[in-house]
Amino acid sequence: MKNLTLIFTTNHADTRGNACLLEMVRYLSSKFNITIITNRKDFIKSQIGNCKVESIKNHRKYIIAFLSDLLAWKNIAKTANEIESIALFMFDDTSSVTLWLNKPVFKYVSQFGERTYSKTGLIKEETIFDFF
Repeated sequence: MKNLTLIFTTNHADTRGNACLLEMVRYLSSKFNITIITNRKDFIKSQIGNCKVESIKNHRKYIIAFLSDLLAWKNIAKTANEIESIALFMFDDTSSVTLWLNKPVFKYVSQFGERTYSKTGLIKEETIFDFF
């Protein structure tokens, strides 16, 4: 089987809200040798036992949230680049990691968002293209 790296981060270590994502990871683990990069190592190990799991180090919280996020994304990418795999699979909440990756990325987007033509502010109107 080929190696695949997967990023799985979550704010809560339970299956509420994570069940669908965990099922995708279980399916992928039946087709690939998976290494999961996560901030919830014990939770992932308890849910998916047949994968290698790499823990993400906690990053320092800066007053400016963007700096904290930027450093976290860069750290995740560094870890992913060090793992030998054919590609990386991620969910949409970690999309910014792709800025520093040196391998192909497959991204799962679970929500499209609101599909309306409404004003998001006083001046700017939101433009949505409906392809369906």
